[in-house]
Amino acid sequence: MAALATAGLLMAIQLVSLFHAHRGSPEGMARVADSTDPRNLDGFDGQYFLALAKDPLLLHGAESALDSPGIRARRIGLPALAWLLAPLVGGAGPALLVAEALAACCLVAVAAAGLRVAGESPAWCAAIGLLLPFVLSIELVTAELLAAALVLAAAHAAESGRRPAFVLLLGSACLAKEAAVLAAIAFGLAALLRRRVTEAALAFSSVLPLAAWQAYLSFRLPAVRSDAGVVGLLENLGIPGKGLLQGLLTPLDGLLSGQAQLRQVGILAAVSWMAAGAALAVVLLATGRTAGRLLGGAGAFLALTLSYGGAAHAYDGVFNFGRQLFLLPCGLLVVFFHEGKAVTGAQRTLLRAWLAFGGFLGLSWWVVKALVSPPAA
Repeated sequence: MAALATAGLLMAIQLVSLFHAHRGSPEGMARVADSTDPRNLDGFDGQYFLALAKDPLLLHGAESALDSPGIRARRIGLPALAWLLAPLVGGAGPALLVAEALAACCLVAVAAAGLRVAGESPAWCAAIGLLLPFVLSIELVTAELLAAALVLAAAHAAESGRRPAFVLLLGSACLAKEAAVLAAIAFGLAALLRRRVTEAALAFSSVLPLAAWQAYLSFRLPAVRSDAGVVGLLENLGIPGKGLLQGLLTPLDGLLSGQAQLRQVGILAAVSWMAAGAALAVVLLATGRTAGRLLGGAGAFLALTLSYGGAAHAYDGVFNFGRQLFLLPCGLLVVFFHEGKAVTGAQRTLLRAWLAFGGFLGLSWWVVKALVSPPAA
């Protein structure tokens, strides 16, 4: 019942946003660039997923609609799912939203299963479903929600001993967003540390679908081979700690100077939440080398190295870093669900507090973004 209620809440959030903030337009919700709207001249990432949902194999020139074809086309999981759904729901735009809704339902189902394993209250379903990165992904129509749901489903499959499902789910997560490769590495290293070579090999093999897809892109788009590498992603990273510190100091300075106080409070709260999660992940990693702790540690590393300013503007706005750091809550949730015996009472209390505040942040961000000051207002 808690899972159904949470899924219903997330669907309501998506529908209210679609019809209230975006006038019923899937393209508007995907933030397709609009030359007549000064607030949306460049659009946002969702517009590239929409272009790929119409032409996932890049056979009809979809790459011309992508700002960075090698990077955008690599994240084919969400648009491929939307392409499959498009004939059933009336086009790529609605299909992309339905794909997000299915990802949200998958996330909630996995959360309910994990909470049952952990012996936690089913009420935590709501906090988990509303976590800031997941709500951001629903609202902005991006791939992080699907990637997170698949990573968590893979972790549950691994704990249940369902190896084929584990490989399939983790491989699909890598196709949704390449950052999920870090999850494959975390699962593989955890298995190696326990001297489970077969499990490690299965975890590492989950990156093969992404490798095969990357090979196809190199063949299909030879002109963007350099763009298809890691170079385009490195601009998101900087000196460890510098971006995080700047992300904390800039909104604090804005508050002290009286600038747009609600926005500054929101950014400061979101960066502080991520910083607290990274610190908790490091503490957990120091006491064990399990898959969840290694994944949380990878998320903490990204939180520390994400840049501020420059081309990426990662820590400049919640809508950027809030999505990009989705692996941090994934790692902490794997610990929360499956490592109860290895977590102290104090650590579990901190995990609960962190999840509760993250759910509050996600709901608060959506209320402000979709209800208080919607793009279509």
